[in-house]
Amino acid sequence: MKVVCKCGFVMSDSGSPNDMEHLLISDRQVEVLQDLVDSEVAADGEVQMWPEHWEESGATEILKCEQCGRLHVIGSDGRVSHVYIRDPDTEP
Repeated sequence: MKVVCKCGFVMSDSGSPNDMEHLLISDRQVEVLQDLVDSEVAADGEVQMWPEHWEESGATEILKCEQCGRLHVIGSDGRVSHVYIRDPDTEP
């Protein structure tokens, strides 16, 4: 996926691992992820399906612009659904 940030920076998740792509997961989703991993380990003795487990747990993909720090939330359709920018009053 390629996303162009409002600041003009081009982000791509084609190289993996990378420092732009993040996964947001709730505490409840962590439990789902752990159950999926535990089930696979119990059945196969190892985990081979990490990408699938992240998707099944409901993790939300986020791309963080390396230039301005905007967070681009990727929706279930694979497109940017929301963009967040840091509140200037909270900057260090």
